[in-house]
Formats: sequence, structure tokens, C-alpha cells
Amino acid sequence: MMTPSDFLDLIGVEDPQISPDGRSIVYVRSCYNLDANRTERSLWRIRKSGAESFTQGIADRAPRWSTDGTKIAFLRTNEDKETHLLVMSADGGEPRVLAGPFTRIGAPEWSPDCSRLAFAAAIEMEADKTTVAFDELSGARHIVALPYKHDSIGLFDGKRMQIHVVGLDGEVTVVARGAFDAGTPVWAPNGKRIAFVANPGNGERLYANDLYDVPAEGGELRRLTEMNGIFDAPAYSRDGRELAFVGYEDDKVISGARNRQLWCVGAEGGKPRSLTPDRKDYLGDAVISDMRAHDGVSPYWSPDDQAIIIQRSLEGRCELFAYKRDGSASQEFVTGDMDIYAFSGARNGAIAFASTDLGDPGSIAHVGPDGTLTRYPNENAGWLEAHPPLVPERIRPKAGDGTELDAWLIRAAKKGPAPLVHAVHGGPHAAYGFAYFFEFQLLAQLGMHVVFGNPRGSQSYGEGYADAITGKWGDLDASDVLAILRAAKERLPIDDNKIGLQGGSYGGFMTTWLLGHCKEYMCGVSMRAVNEYVTEGTVNDIPGFLEYELSLDWSDGGRKLFDASPMRAVENIDAPLLIMHSERDFRCPIDQGEQLFGRLRALGKTAQFVRFANDGHDLSRNGTPRNKLLRYRALCHWLRQYLGLEQSEGGAGWLFAPFHEETQNVEAGLS
Repeated sequence: MMTPSDFLDLIGVEDPQISPDGRSIVYVRSCYNLDANRTERSLWRIRKSGAESFTQGIADRAPRWSTDGTKIAFLRTNEDKETHLLVMSADGGEPRVLAGPFTRIGAPEWSPDCSRLAFAAAIEMEADKTTVAFDELSGARHIVALPYKHDSIGLFDGKRMQIHVVGLDGEVTVVARGAFDAGTPVWAPNGKRIAFVANPGNGERLYANDLYDVPAEGGELRRLTEMNGIFDAPAYSRDGRELAFVGYEDDKVISGARNRQLWCVGAEGGKPRSLTPDRKDYLGDAVISDMRAHDGVSPYWSPDDQAIIIQRSLEGRCELFAYKRDGSASQEFVTGDMDIYAFSGARNGAIAFASTDLGDPGSIAHVGPDGTLTRYPNENAGWLEAHPPLVPERIRPKAGDGTELDAWLIRAAKKGPAPLVHAVHGGPHAAYGFAYFFEFQLLAQLGMHVVFGNPRGSQSYGEGYADAITGKWGDLDASDVLAILRAAKERLPIDDNKIGLQGGSYGGFMTTWLLGHCKEYMCGVSMRAVNEYVTEGTVNDIPGFLEYELSLDWSDGGRKLFDASPMRAVENIDAPLLIMHSERDFRCPIDQGEQLFGRLRALGKTAQFVRFANDGHDLSRNGTPRNKLLRYRALCHWLRQYLGLEQSEGGAGWLFAPFHEETQNVEAGLS
């Protein structure tokens, strides 16, 4: 039987970087260290002889090949959370420090002649060029403007991300400095200029940015686009005439309800042209898993410069798609029932990618210049043999208006009638799909059927599908969620209508909402939820997001936001509800869980609260090992208790208790 602690033996594979000649791949290999309560990462290398350890660090990431294939640069973080930029021979050996330490630093990029690297890193700024003053001795902050926090970063410390260049002699120059944050630098093929994404002059518009470039030796910034959009990392064409990038044409739509476009702009700047003006497909990876949180990947130009390869999400899959440079056509490049969450390309057209599917937590593959696909041995082969995945069954239920929805069922490991757990994803514009979910496998192994699906609002089914719930939270989306539940009930042998509901973020909102508006569920777990719109809209780290999603504003002083909140129906919640939230969550701050718990207890309802320290909104994906373990235990104990599969003594700490079958020394460490 699978138990919560079994995830601790899983190996993660991330950021596969293929060598310029296409013959070797360096990637980040991660594993859990529960005793130290950290996820450890080192670099590994794949050659014909197989995979082998390449670095000996415990916090190594962002490997990048020099353009001649002789050296590899990467980032290493020490015990004090300081990060250095290192370089080493591609043949192995001891790395040497080039730059650092930095508190924040992005992936490095090699110059075409391999003599320098560009990178973005946070440095101290003059008072007139930042919005936060931080007193390190006390932790006090003087904040003069938004933004001052971000869930992936934490509270800002007054430093700003600026563009640096370092030579192989270790001499560092800040080449782009000012009252802005910048990132994802790329070198022009002639090595004379560096392009990057930055936000000068955008003030308190958190996500608005444009493309800029600067001479490689430093100097005046040149603005290449004038869109105030939301852009990912750019990539120069091989001939140096254009830059390709993916993003929104303006920052008014920050929710994911619309599809992004693939753009090209001249290397000297000008009006960008869209290669995907119909916004038919979602460009990027919308598919989620509890194995990892993934970042955007820059476009890859084909060897002949005539096509641009990027990720595209389609009906629960994330594939690689090639778009003609002139915008005339597009075609599949790597497809299948999987989620390709990272990739890179070589000079000769070879591609390395990392992917997951319904039965694979993550593995690496190679596509040769001739299109031949090679899959490398799975790091988790032994683990999967010990814990054979239960194969999900895909269903396509119909909504009340006839719209086709999408969902998957996992039947409980023990045949026959069993309780059902209904999972709702966050976003709301993310998507479940062809990705491995340890959590769902665990619930099924512990005796529960699981249904997870993509109601309208989910991405990867077209822009109309994703945008359909704008202004309709708790209405159209709730109806679709219940349609998915009905379809599951028709297909599964459910024990005495014992059904539980769970979800995180927007899925937590939906859990709170449905428990207050229907009686379909016997219990629920609301995680990192949005429960009170007024406070969420004013204190989260994405100003304007919620108001756009709800099609509401503050013109009435927030009255409609207040009236529409899930908290207004808390009195109707009768099902036992577990609330889980992280104290360092800046996306849906902790008060969202505190308000729900406090009100339920005041009403005499059955409710309990698990609050985690030191992790943010993405705890379920990239949290510390102990928090992830306790979260899995709490989730499983609560659902099993209130769906009739176990009987607990019920004292404080029962949700953290190890399962009897857990064989590792993973006691909760309670005091």
C-alpha cells in the first residue's frame, strides 16, 4: 500500500540542457532530505554511456552550456541562502566561482564567443530607485509604493534585479541599472548587445513589461517594444534580425483567461508582429502536477531560422509545436498524452525535453535532427515498480448547456464500492491533464475513488472555454464542477454516497463555495483558498487579478465584492471542513483561512485548521519535505475519517500522525 511518506523516495528531473552538438544533456536532479528538511539538487549528465553525477552540490541549478560546448555555467546556493555563479569544464572537475554572492539571481547566458556571461541579479539600490527600505537588524520595512511582495520571492528587501555581465576572469559589470527590475538576458548573435525583459516607468503595474536591449559593455537602454505587455524570455533568431517571445500584448489581462501570442520584433525595435493573431491555442504549459512548479521556457529557433518551437497546451496535454517564422503555418513537433514541462535545443535541431504523464512522475527524452525519439532510463523505475500507478480513465461529460467537459477517474485500489474524492484545480486557468499526481494515486491506494477534471475556466481548451467564467465565479463554473461529479457517480461504485470535496487556491474557493451552496458532499478540504473577496483583492500579490476575474470593481466601496464572497454562505456549511493554509502565502494570504476557520467555529460547525510555516502558495508542489509530508497526512486522515474509512481519537495532532504502514522513520516530531 502507498503511504504519504512514499513521495520522499521520488527523484525529480528538471531543466534539461542539451549540448550545442546535441550529443549530451545536463539536467537538474532533485531528491528529498527529510532530516535536513530540504529538497537537494545537483547536476547530472546523460551521454551514450548513461546518466552520471556531474556536480556534488546540494543546491545546484540552471546549468547552461557555453556555445562551443567546452564549459558549463550554473548556480549554487549555500547554507546561508547566498547564491554564486560557477563555471566548470564540460569534461568535469572542480567548478570555480565567477560571481556572487547574491540573494536572488537568474539563469546565466553565455556570450557567442564564450568569454562572458550575462545574468540578472538583485543588488542594493539608491533610495530614489526602489520602493522598499529594509532594516536588516530588525526586519522592519519602509514601503512607499506597490509592489512590496511576491509569493515566489517573499517580502521585498529594496534590492532590484539588474543586468550583469561577468568575464571568465571574474570581473563583474552592471550593464543595465535603474529604477526597474529586469530579467532573462539574451545575447545578440554578434555579441554586441544584450536583450532582456524589464519594466522601467511602469510604476505600480506589477506585471507590465517590455523588451529592451543595452550595449554589452553597458550604456543607454533601448526600448524594443512599446506594449506594456506581460512577456516571457525572448530568443534571438540565428541571423540576429529578430527576437521571438511569448506573452500578452498588454497587462490588463493578468488572469490567464486569454491566450498568449507568439511575437517577433526586429532586433532594432519596432512594432511586433504576432504569429498567432487568432489566439487559438494556449502557448506555454498550463498543465499542473504536485511533482513540481515549472517556469516558462524561451522559444527555440530551428537551424534554418524558418520555424520557432514553443510549448503549446491542448486538452490536458503540453506539447512542442513549431510555428513558421512568417506566420503562414504551424505543425506538431513532439506530441502525445503527456506534459512537456521543460526543453532546450541544439545547433543541429536536436531537442532535449522533460515530461510527465499519468504513470510517470518525470523523465528525460531526446529528439534527434532526423526526428528520432529516444527516451532515457527513468530515474523512478524502481519506485514505480514498487508503487504501480493506477491508470486513470478519461471521460468527457456534458455540461448543462451541452458543452463538452473533460475529466479523469482513478478507481480505488480495492475493488468494489468505495468513497469518492472530487478534486478541483486552482488557477482558475490551470488544467489537470496527462501529468502524474502523487496525491491522487495516494488517495486511491488508501481506498478512495478520485475524480479530477477541467470545468470551464480551465486552460488548454480554447480561449472561449477559459474566459467563459469571467464574471461568473460560483455560477457557470460550479455548474460544470457538479456535472463532472454526476458523471463520476454514474460510472463508479460509490459507497453509500460518501463523497468528499477538495481543492487548492481557486479550487479551495470552489470547495468553500460548493459546501455553502449544495449538499452533495459529506466533507471537504479547503486549501490556500480565496474566501473573502474584499481582503483578498487588497492584500494579495497580484493587484487587479480578482477584480478582473469577477468583473467587479471598487466603485461601490467594495459592496458587491463583499456580498459575492464565499464567506456570506458559511452558515450553510454543514459538512466537516478542514482548512489548510501557509503563513507565508502572499497569493492568497493566511487571513483567508483564518476568517473561514474562525467563523465556522463561532457557528459551532465541525472545522479544523492546519497552518504551515515557512512555505508559500506553492507548498503542495515545491514546499519543504516535512510540510509536504504533513499536508499529505492531514489530507488523507481527514478524508478517510469523514468518509468512514478510519476512526481517529481526535486529539490535537491526529492529522499529523504517521500511517501504520509507513516504514520510514518519519515521525511528526510533535511537542
